[in-house]
Amino acid sequence: MAAKYKSSQVIRNILKGQKTVTVAYVDKTTAWTRASGFPSAEIKENFAKVVEENIDKLLPNTAQVAMK
Repeated sequence: MAAKYKSSQVIRNILKGQKTVTVAYVDKTTAWTRASGFPSAEIKENFAKVVEENIDKLLPNTAQVAMK
């Protein structure tokens, strides 16, 4: 059985034009809880940059992108 999302932590909000997308990482599912300190600040920043660079490719109603 696949784990189900329980909670996430916000990395940052990205605003481009009229669109705002929250960038986050999953910190808890029904199967696991992420250890503190993970992901690293560098990985969080890289993930946020990828989302920002590709925000125009997201569906218009996308409000949040979360790293698993």
